[in-house]
Amino acid sequence: MRNALPAAQAAAIAAMIDAYAAADKKWRPIFKEKLDVVQVDPKTRAKLAEGAGKIWIEWVKKHEDKGRPASKVLKFVQEQVKKASGG
Repeated sequence: MRNALPAAQAAAIAAMIDAYAAADKKWRPIFKEKLDVVQVDPKTRAKLAEGAGKIWIEWVKKHEDKGRPASKVLKFVQEQVKKASGG
């Protein structure tokens, strides 16, 4: 059973990624059509991110103490935000 778990997890993750991609393909155009995107100037964004740093550190510690890859998740999210922000 333990030997099968990593393969099952990998298959579940792949299926989840495919499901999210399909949902994004459907919903992103609708969101773009219906929602107003608010642009935050870089100085304000940096100030907010600086204030959030302590919260992020606490969140990472809490979840890594439970064996979760929180620092990798946070890094990934930060990279995606940077990419979406044009930075």
